Amino acid sequence: MEIFSRMLKKPEHLGWIRGLQVRRRGGVNCGFSHISYADDTLIICEADIKQFLYLLGILLIFEAVIGLRVNLAKSSLLSINADHCIEDLAEVLGCKVEKLPSTYLGLPLGAKKNEKRIWQCVLDRCTSKLTPWRKQYFSLGGSLTLVSSVLDGIPTHLMSMFQFPVYVEKKLNAIRSNFLWEGSADKRKLHLVKWQKVMIDKKGGGMGVRNFRLHNKSFFFKWLWKYNDRNEKTWKNLINAKYVRKDTWSPPLAQNVSRAVIALSQKQSEYFEADWPWKMLWKTKAPVKAACFGWFLNSISQSGKIAVVGGCREYTGAPYFSAISALKIGADLSHVFCTKDAAPVIKSYSPELIVHPILEESYSIRDEEKSSIAAKVIAEVEKWMERFDCLVVGPGLGRDPFLLDCVSNIMKHARECNVPMVIDGDGLFLVTNSLDLVSGYPLAVLTPNVNEYKRLVQKVLNSEVNDQNGTDQLLSLAKGIGGVTVLRKGKSDFISDGKTACAVSIYGSPRRCGGQGDILSGSVAVFLSWARQCAAKGERSMNPTILGCVAGSALLRRAASLAFESKKRSTLTVDIIEYLGRSIQEICPV
Repeated sequence: MEIFSRMLKKPEHLGWIRGLQVRRRGGVNCGFSHISYADDTLIICEADIKQFLYLLGILLIFEAVIGLRVNLAKSSLLSINADHCIEDLAEVLGCKVEKLPSTYLGLPLGAKKNEKRIWQCVLDRCTSKLTPWRKQYFSLGGSLTLVSSVLDGIPTHLMSMFQFPVYVEKKLNAIRSNFLWEGSADKRKLHLVKWQKVMIDKKGGGMGVRNFRLHNKSFFFKWLWKYNDRNEKTWKNLINAKYVRKDTWSPPLAQNVSRAVIALSQKQSEYFEADWPWKMLWKTKAPVKAACFGWFLNSISQSGKIAVVGGCREYTGAPYFSAISALKIGADLSHVFCTKDAAPVIKSYSPELIVHPILEESYSIRDEEKSSIAAKVIAEVEKWMERFDCLVVGPGLGRDPFLLDCVSNIMKHARECNVPMVIDGDGLFLVTNSLDLVSGYPLAVLTPNVNEYKRLVQKVLNSEVNDQNGTDQLLSLAKGIGGVTVLRKGKSDFISDGKTACAVSIYGSPRRCGGQGDILSGSVAVFLSWARQCAAKGERSMNPTILGCVAGSALLRRAASLAFESKKRSTLTVDIIEYLGRSIQEICPV
C-alpha cells in the first residue's frame, strides 16, 4: 500500500486529483487525498469525471506493476453534496454506491452529532451476549469474569474516538450490574455492593470492573500525548489547520465541529495548563536538588531512545543495569550494542531490551579480518545513530584493544551526529587515554568514581586530587577537557561543566553495591535527552547536561535509600532498580 500511496501523491501534486483542503484559523493549510490503513484505502477527490478517469488509470497501472487486483466490486462510492452525478461516477470505476451515514473501519462515517444509532450497535451487542448466558448457571466469580473479559471490551473501539454519552454509560452499567448480581434468575435480586464500589480497582477493595467514564478520558489523554508528538501526522495537521492559532487551541465554536475535537479541546484546557507541573512538584516534599527535573516528566513530547555501548563475555550485568534503568525511568526504547558472546546472556535478563550483537573482541578474529569487521560495526551503528537521543558508553565494555578501537569510532560518529554521550566505566579508561574523543564536545558527560577521577586529574591537570579545593579543581578539569560535564561520584556528587558547579547531597544508602554507577549512567542519559528537548523549546536556559546529572543523581540516591530501608545489608543493584519508579512518583506524582 506504500507504493499505491506514492502513486496517488504524484497526480495530487500535479493537480490531476484534488483532495480535501482545509484552510482556516491562522492561515494554516492542510490537504490530503487519501488515507490508508493496512490494505484498506479511503480516497477523497472532487466529483469530477476527469479526476475519476485519472484515478481509474492509477488503479490499472497499480494492478499491472504489482500484480494485485483491486476488487472494485467490493469498493463503495459515497458522495457529499454530489448525488446528481454519483451514479455516473460509480459507473466509471465499476463500484457500488452507498449513502451516508455509513461505517469505515468500524466507526460511523457521516452520522449526525449525538445520534443514538451510533451507540445502539454497542447496546445491541451487549444485550445479545446475555441471551445465551442467562440459560446457564454461573457463580459470582464466573459472572464477574464474563463482565470483565467480554462486556467491558465491547464499547472500547468507539470510546477511543468519541466522547461517551451519559445515557449509554447508564444503560451499560445497568446491563453489567443486573447480570453480575442477578445472573440467570427470573426474579430481581438484591445488588449487594454499589456499582461505583464494584468499579474500583481490586487493590482498592473493588472488583476491578471497568469504569467507562475514566476509560474514555484515558483515550483522550492518549490522543493528547500523540498530538504533542513531534512527528508529522495527517490528523494532527488537520486539527492544527482548523482549530489552532499561534500554537494555542482556539475554542471550537461552529455547531458542526467534530465531537472528538471538542472533547480533545476540553481535555487540553482542563488538564494541560502550562504551569501545572510546577504546582504538582512543589506540593511534594522533594528536596530542592531533586525537584529540578519535575518539569521534565510533564513537558517532553517523546520519552527518548537510549543506546548502551558495552558488554563483553566477562561483564554482562553492567550494560543490563544501565539499559533497564533507562526504561524504568520512562525511556521509550533501550538498545544495547555488545559483543556476540554477551548478547545471549543480556537478552535472557529482559525481553524489553533491544540487543545488537555486533562488537567483536581480539581473541575471536584474525588480524587480517580486523579492518573489515571494524567497517561492518560502524556501518551497523550508522543505521541507528540518528534515532538515538543519548548514548551511554562503557558499562561492562572491557579493555580489549580492538573492541576499544571500534568503540572509539562509534563515539566519533556520535559526535558528528550531535548525539549526547554519557561516559562511564571502561569508557572512562578509553577517554582518559584518548581525550580528543570528547575534548571540546559540550554534550559529553563523564561520570568518574574516586579512582577514575584521580586518573583524569593526573592526565588533564598533571596534579593530584585536592579535596580541600575540590570545586575549583573540578571546574578546572571540566574546562581543561574543553567544556564537557563531569559528575564526580562520592559521598556527595559534584557536577561541573567548566562554568558552574553544583552538588547533590541527598542522603542515599550506607551500602554501596556494585552496579549503582550503571544505574546512574542510564538515568543521566534519559534526563539529559529530556532536558535537551525542553531546551530546544526555549523552556530552560540552564545547561541540559547539568540538569540531567542533577536529576539522575538525585533519583538514584532516593531509590537507594528506599531499597536499603527494605533490604538493609542485603541490598543489591536489582533492588535499587525496582525502586526507581516509586522514587519518581514521590518527587513528581502523576
